[in-house]
Amino acid sequence: MHMIMLAGLILAGAPSRAAEAPPLPFVDSRAATKTVNKIALRMMFTERRFAELTTALEGLQAIADADCEQELLGLDAFETFYCGDPQEPALFDEWVKASPQSYAPLVARGSWYFALAEQRHGKDWASRTSKEQWKSMKALIPLARADLEASIARHPTFAARRIMINLNRIAGTPEAKPPTQLDLMLKQCPTSLAAHMISIKSLAPRWGGSYEEMAAFAAKAPTQKNPRLKALAGAIDQDRCKLTAGAEAIAHCDRALAGGPYWEFFFEKGKALQKVGKHEEAIQAYDQALAERPQKAQVHSARAYSLLQLGRTTDGYKAAALAAVIDPTQNPAYRR
Repeated sequence: MHMIMLAGLILAGAPSRAAEAPPLPFVDSRAATKTVNKIALRMMFTERRFAELTTALEGLQAIADADCEQELLGLDAFETFYCGDPQEPALFDEWVKASPQSYAPLVARGSWYFALAEQRHGKDWASRTSKEQWKSMKALIPLARADLEASIARHPTFAARRIMINLNRIAGTPEAKPPTQLDLMLKQCPTSLAAHMISIKSLAPRWGGSYEEMAAFAAKAPTQKNPRLKALAGAIDQDRCKLTAGAEAIAHCDRALAGGPYWEFFFEKGKALQKVGKHEEAIQAYDQALAERPQKAQVHSARAYSLLQLGRTTDGYKAAALAAVIDPTQNPAYRR
């Protein structure tokens, strides 16, 4: 009961000390789906309030476990730590020692290791990635895997399974036999939007699939039980939006959104608009993404860029500061 009560406080807003952070331009209840206050969770972490943090995370996960429609509570809570800030390893180690029986710090540290591995690898194509980058990334993969597997053994979470899926993809280590992590996610929550989105994106041509396979998967989704699954049909055009540019990319993003609103589709549209200098329209797209998921740091960061390009300096710096508070690696000091 105490865990649920504390989780409720996180849902309602940050503790009083959150006033030290920049003013938040969102209210959790405004979002299309209920979300958690990542800034409050990160503040507990940096202030070493580990017992309080563990209780909050376990409480949020308990709500998600009891109701698949609340899956984002667990996913977003642990996404707080999907942030490759190289200054944080000692804090994670302290937290694991402070809560030796809990799965929560293991999910968080495993997520952090994987985010750091991705950061070390960089975002360029494999052919343009140096041997040093590959080596640095590969050194972190076993650390992430060990924490995530240990957490799943204690208490399976969507957050840990999602990172494991991405980890196996980037490391080139596909799961040998079923049930896979994705199979287990769909077994637990057959109408999960998060699991279905992971699944359909894994069928994209770049991962050895095809648009025909993606369309067939979307057509079989149980949309009557969860109408938000209609957005799956847009994943094909989202992928095309990423691979094209200019008017063609924007048109693909618009077609993606025709099936239903989804934050990533709005985000991709914003980036496409931003690349052709349509910053006012880009901000509108980012605002729509944030209405769905108000604490996506990368959206706040992209929005900040467009605001600054328009000469709206005060608003731009506020948006950039908020992005960096949610995810310190959004701070320009961390960017290459």
